[in-house]
Amino acid sequence: MIDLVRLGYELRTPVLIGYMCTTVMLIFMPVDRADNRPRFLQSGFILLSLAVLLVLRAPTFFLNAPLSPDEAEFVANAIKFRADMNTWLSVDTGSSGPVNSFPLMWPFLFGADTGFAVARITATFLIGATWLLFWAALASAPSFVRVCAGAALNLVPGRGAEPELYPLLQRTRSIIPPDGRDGRCAHSR
Repeated sequence: MIDLVRLGYELRTPVLIGYMCTTVMLIFMPVDRADNRPRFLQSGFILLSLAVLLVLRAPTFFLNAPLSPDEAEFVANAIKFRADMNTWLSVDTGSSGPVNSFPLMWPFLFGADTGFAVARITATFLIGATWLLFWAALASAPSFVRVCAGAALNLVPGRGAEPELYPLLQRTRSIIPPDGRDGRCAHSR
């Protein structure tokens, strides 16, 4: 497992350089083409961005130690919630409340246990979902703005189960326009 972590950290620099070069190429690419090439390239950029997110976060998935006090607290709260769901009396959730511990409880549905690996995998999924919703929210923006903003959001460093991931996902979903095209509701046109 240590070898996998070492390999992941050794690949970090080439992956980041390749991702940034691809981002720069997409920013300066002309988009006034009649074929589907820009649409294909944007789909490729989405897949590449999610793959980079996974590759950069994968080395920490199976380290059996907390990367931050918040991560340890959220995992402990999720384990305690399995026995006692009295949210404000059974655990000390801090100022964020129990909403950050609830997403870590999905393994309980399958009879499995939660831990740091589950917290990091869940955090990666939530960050990826937030990235996709952010990309969808910028649908009316020019292509270079979407690519710049998407790359910047993907390159923000993060570790473990960051505080406020689930609320961030909810807030990002709330900024997507109702009809998916612009900020106006469909009935107000």
